[in-house]
Order: sequence, then C-alpha cells, then structure tokens
Amino acid sequence: MKIGRNDPCPCGSGRKYKQCCLREEREHRSPARWTGSVVKVLDWLQQRHRRSLERARHEFYASLDEERSGRLLQLPEEILSMVDGNSIEWLIAEGEIEVHGERRLAMDLVLGPGGPLLAVEERQWLEGLARHPMQVYEVQEAIPGEGVWVKNVATAKARRVWVRERSASQSLVRWDVLGARLVPVGEEWQISGAIYLIPRDALPGLRAALRVAARAGDNPSRPIIAAWLGHLTEPPPPLPKFVDSSSGDPILMVTDHYDVTSWDELAACLGGQPDVDGNQEKGWVWLEDTPEGRFQRSRLALNPGRENRLEAFARSLRRAEEGAAWLRQVAGDTLVYRTREIVDPTSALLQQRPPSTANQPAPIPLPPEIHRELYRQWPEQPIPALGNLTPREAIRTRSGRQQVVELLKDYEIHEQRSAREQGLEPASFRFLWDELGLSPP
Repeated sequence: MKIGRNDPCPCGSGRKYKQCCLREEREHRSPARWTGSVVKVLDWLQQRHRRSLERARHEFYASLDEERSGRLLQLPEEILSMVDGNSIEWLIAEGEIEVHGERRLAMDLVLGPGGPLLAVEERQWLEGLARHPMQVYEVQEAIPGEGVWVKNVATAKARRVWVRERSASQSLVRWDVLGARLVPVGEEWQISGAIYLIPRDALPGLRAALRVAARAGDNPSRPIIAAWLGHLTEPPPPLPKFVDSSSGDPILMVTDHYDVTSWDELAACLGGQPDVDGNQEKGWVWLEDTPEGRFQRSRLALNPGRENRLEAFARSLRRAEEGAAWLRQVAGDTLVYRTREIVDPTSALLQQRPPSTANQPAPIPLPPEIHRELYRQWPEQPIPALGNLTPREAIRTRSGRQQVVELLKDYEIHEQRSAREQGLEPASFRFLWDELGLSPP
C-alpha cells in the first residue's frame, strides 16, 4: 500500500511520514549516494576497455582548440576536478566506446550481459541517467538546503519543476542558467550530479545551438558542454586603459618630491597665484577651468609631507612636466627638486591582492531608499549593452524588451550572490520592473 506524505509514519514514531522516514529515504537516495555506483562503473569500464575509454573521454573536450585546451589546464585544481567529474558522468550516460571495431554506448555495456554487479537501486539510477538527456534550465527560485524550482529554457511553454537538491541549492540563485540532467528518484526529480553553470549572456547563442542540434537529431549535451567549456576557457579580458578625460593622455600617477627651504616664502608665492587654492596645513591645488566653464578641476596637487618635504602629484606625465615648469617659475628657490616617482595604474591593478578579511567589520546593508536612488535614473540612461539606447527606449521593440529583461535578471543574479556571500538580504530590483511596466517571468 502506498504511504501518503501526510500519513502517520509506519515506523511508529507518531510523526508524519514526510517528517520522519521519508526524509531519511530521500537522504538515502540523494545523488551523493550514487558516487560509489559511478566509481564502480568507471572501474569496470577501465578494466575491460581502458584504451577505448580514454579515447571516448577526449570527445567531451572536442569543442576546445589547442589554445583553449591549454587555458583549461591552467585552471584551479578544484575546477579541473569538477570538469573531470562532469566528463565521467557524460561518458557513462551517453558516451560511446569502441569495442572490436564497433562503437557502442558505454551504458549498454554496463547494463548489458556481463556488466558489473549492481544493486536494484543502482541499476534504476543508471537507467534514469541514460533515459533523460541533459537540458538547459533557468532557476526560478532557490531554497538553500532543500532544492530549486527550474524551468526548461528550450521550451516556450515549459512548466517549472521542483528539484530536490541539497548541495547546489546553497549556491544557486534565481535566474541562474545551468545545464543539468534531471533524474527521477521515487516521486521526485534530482540533479544527477554534474552541473554546467552558463552565463546569461551566452544563453541566446546556446538556444540557437540547441535548435540546430534538435533539427539534426543530435544530443543536446554537445552544445551545452561546448558553451560551458567555452566559458571556462574564455581568454582573460583586456586590461582597462586609463586615460585622462580632459587631455586624452594615458594616466600615470606621477609624484615629484621637493625639499622646502622656507614654508612661509612658499606659501606667499602660491598665495599670490589666482588659480591656486589651499594652505600649508591642507596643501595647495593648481586649478584649471573645464572647457564648459562650469567648474574647476585639479591640474597639480601640492601635498606637504614629513619635515620639509613637498609632494607634487599629477595624473599624467605631460601634466607633471607642465607642473614642474610652473613650480620653477612660481616658487623659485623655495623648492629643491629631489626625485620623481611614477606608478602605472595598470601594473598596480595586476599586483593587487585580495585584502584580508580577518579584521574587517561586518558588512552594512544598503538601505532600500538609497538603493532605489542609485538606480533611479537607470531607465533613462543609455546602456552600451542595449546599443546605447535607454531601457525605456529599448522596450519599445520585442527584441529590446527581451534584452532589458535579461539585463535585469543579470543584475538580480549578482545582487543575490553578493548578498548571500555577505550574509545580507538582497536588495530588490522590483521597482525597476514596475517602472518599465515589465513583469518578472
């Protein structure tokens, strides 16, 4: 007789079945328990088809050229271990092995006559692994420690599905896109184990590749694996170019060091200049008008140092030279030049190390009203990802509306993940959806 979730547990505990033995049975049937089955199957295949097995595993990486293969090998050990695990599951689920000149599914060899000795549950799990192909899903909701609601992105009218997933639900957030194989276990769906997290900006191309694969009768796993490996081996982005907006010169942090012979004389010299502001206590700034004439900006900063030292800071080499010539003319013998220090911000960026978090204060959540104020003008601002249209302009077309939706989803992904890492409640972007008349899917 079938036991209902809300029926008294047959163990006699007095609790409901779903709160007692059903929970233990789910734990017993969780994907982590199938690790031993995968190891058993892999050992069996290696013992009987070692050479063919290695050749078959190379097909998992078929989408990578030599350059990307090299970048893959340079990834951190934990990522390489995940890639290796995904390739093993793919091989067992749908890989082909050459046996006596004939290509055969690895799963047919495992489940066929002469295969490894398997328990009934292990065999059922492997059959489910082979029967249900990999698909691309969007996370609709994640409940950490319990599971996720997902929706197949390749089917326009797909309904969301509850997936029992204790581990991955701790890191997945709403709108995440992932390739996965869902396997039925009892009355529930579970992720087989391998997960292929796909960036949202790769989703349009992946959808197109899935349609091509479907028309050709190919397995959907190929474009999913290619998109995932492509993301992992993406070349590093070019370093930003720092340019002075007023002159167009490359930004270099140039500091000239001087000895001061008389602070009073220096203060008098600088105080007589109409385009100089400041004093000995706070330092001086040599100012210039902006082309629009709306405000003044710094051309050279003069910062008093220890003892009788003065530091003249400029944001480009040309401005530093202009500043040095100006100082010789204005300050005369009150300053004695010592040395120049130049820092390239690009090099400084490469040498940055993550700061220690040992003594950092707990993060402070951003008040909702400030968060809203920061994004208040967003609907009216030109966005490069929208072809320099504003979001309000972009939503006038169907394709533009979809681009705006994708942007908002991407914002929410980063906000949720950042908030979870800091132990904060994520800020809501619902006011932007409402402002643009969009409904979150």
